[in-house]
Amino acid sequence: VFKQNGYHTASNGKIYHHREDDSAAWSQPAWHPSPSSIWWALPESRALKSESRGRRPAYEEADQPDEIYPDHKICDKTLTDLQRLAKQDKPFFLACGFTVLIY
Repeated sequence: VFKQNGYHTASNGKIYHHREDDSAAWSQPAWHPSPSSIWWALPESRALKSESRGRRPAYEEADQPDEIYPDHKICDKTLTDLQRLAKQDKPFFLACGFTVLIY
């Protein structure tokens, strides 16, 4: 609806509860951080993978710098986009969805 009415639309992070994104809704490709989780990338977590039957936990709290967490990347990207879009002479809709943010 926003895009059809002249808005620039952008999507960062988890906006939908499924993997498919509505590409027709966005003026630019939807953005997702990579990796989407640090859980399986950490050596100490790999040992737990077999115990959890391939599922990651509902939260992440590894003793790692905040900058490597996907939600931190989503926040940084969204703040950068917000500053850029605010300078345009066109209205915008910026969707931002966080996956996990527990410390």
